Amino acid sequence: MSIEVKNLRFRYGARPVIGDVSFTAEKGELLAVLGPNGVGKSTLFRCLLGFLKPVGGEILVDGTELTAYSRRELAKKIAYILSTYGEEKFADKIAKNIAEERKLHPIDTTGQLCEIIDRSIPFRFKQGGHPAKKTFQAIRIEVNEELDGLGDCIRDIVKGLKRGGRIAIMTFHSLEDRIVKQTFNDLATDCVCDKRLPVCVCGRKKTIELINKKPITADEKECEENPRAKSAKLRIAEKI
Repeated sequence: MSIEVKNLRFRYGARPVIGDVSFTAEKGELLAVLGPNGVGKSTLFRCLLGFLKPVGGEILVDGTELTAYSRRELAKKIAYILSTYGEEKFADKIAKNIAEERKLHPIDTTGQLCEIIDRSIPFRFKQGGHPAKKTFQAIRIEVNEELDGLGDCIRDIVKGLKRGGRIAIMTFHSLEDRIVKQTFNDLATDCVCDKRLPVCVCGRKKTIELINKKPITADEKECEENPRAKSAKLRIAEKI
């Protein structure tokens, strides 16, 4: 995917915060955009999602002007982010309502976004926290690129450990935990040859032993004292 921005201008109210910004970025390239009051990648990303409407300039995604996307195409892109990074079961409905609302007027505040999310989720599914928390988690992960390189980071840490050294990783949502679990299991696996072969030909040797095959979680007492601990999962491995 490529993104091309031409003379982009954006303002909050009467105050301009992005003026005549132009750049081209291919997938995998590092990009930083800063405005006078700290506005940067997050504001640009909100423009790409359609939450914010620039006052001037063009945004091209794979050569197609962003404003040329149909509501259906925009909804599909938003739904993918909400489903993948927020594990939001109502991602399609939320995304559709965002695209519909954006046709009427820009989505300028988090309050407006929360209202859209609230009416997109049936009442009986609004138990156990704010209904918008998964959507904001998804946006945060995408904007901050929180999951990019996590697996490689774990492998680099293990390489730097001495024999007997331990790596302990605490995660706070299932997407992070899944990556940690898969990476740990891969590093703790010996031969990956076809089982029908009489001898190993891959020469692979595991580099860690799992200290706990299942994640360590907070007990009921700790969760009562610290509600944030409910989602925490701790996995530990030892270098061999």
